[in-house]
Amino acid sequence: MPNSPQTLANISQLITDGQPIFSVFNRVDEVNYLDYHSHLLSGKKVSQWRKQLRVNQFCFVQIVQPPYRVCVAVATLNWVTTSFCYLYDAENDRLELIEGLQPFTHNCQFNQSTYQDTIAFQSKKLTVQMDFSENGLNLTIDSKLLQLNAQLKRPYHPLSVCTPTGKTGWTYTQKEPITEITGELMLKNSQKIDLTGATATLDWSVGYMRRITNWYWACITGYLADKRHFGLNLAKGVNESGASENACWLDGKRYHLPPVMFRRGKNKEDWRISNQPLNWSKVNIDLTFTPINCYKKSDRFFVVDSIFEQWVGYYSGKIILDDDEIILDNIMGLAEDHYAKW
Repeated sequence: MPNSPQTLANISQLITDGQPIFSVFNRVDEVNYLDYHSHLLSGKKVSQWRKQLRVNQFCFVQIVQPPYRVCVAVATLNWVTTSFCYLYDAENDRLELIEGLQPFTHNCQFNQSTYQDTIAFQSKKLTVQMDFSENGLNLTIDSKLLQLNAQLKRPYHPLSVCTPTGKTGWTYTQKEPITEITGELMLKNSQKIDLTGATATLDWSVGYMRRITNWYWACITGYLADKRHFGLNLAKGVNESGASENACWLDGKRYHLPPVMFRRGKNKEDWRISNQPLNWSKVNIDLTFTPINCYKKSDRFFVVDSIFEQWVGYYSGKIILDDDEIILDNIMGLAEDHYAKW
């Protein structure tokens, strides 16, 4: 059965009395991470500037208007802040990229809520601004690769999870598919693309993560053969202490899913994503991901390392729920493999 919003909590702030609340939520209004008492093993109180420096935060948005897919992200790696934007043309299997980098959070802004506040990044090559509101977000991108001005209205309940990370850390993540989009994409050849009817995904994570982290991630937003909208988020490597960040949405109905295993081949070999069926759950996930193109980035900044691969490809297989069976037949989506030392 789908997860009813009434069975999950709505909370105003994630941090209370200096500590995060660990749970799966229906909604979290504010992730007030600077109120966290301490990420140190000693438990000694930490100054605000040190908490600001140590916190990890990244926000990713993809907008899909076939044959085009725009993916944009802003992430702070403590000592540096990085941003990327790429345009993938599925008809020609062409991926074009632009990147930006700033020391610390220079010319950047990060938020504590996806219901207000702003995430922004500005460099010579790339400017990104995400203005969040109760109803969704306005996204603007300015670069030589493309220009985008889009309004994304959230129609569905997000997946909101906070779990312990390591000895003293924690990670909050919020994922949501979006189907109500307006705006315009302008390519570098001045071609204008109307975004009405596009689909999107919002992925926002913040917290005091493990010093060395490696995760796998699978993401889909699109339509099944029977015309139902389908959103998928599967991950391994971050939120796994008592809860997972795995869920799918069928025409807005949110289904929480069990933990999964990622088995990745080399280069363009197929990935396998599946769960181990147990007697307490009837859910069965068995997916194959066939990669076709990739955005790769490797950063090394003294104490900070990041090896990032985000693949575009096709998903096939099935997800069996308690009351439904979802068949995927070459549905395009993303798969990610990310190693970070931050």
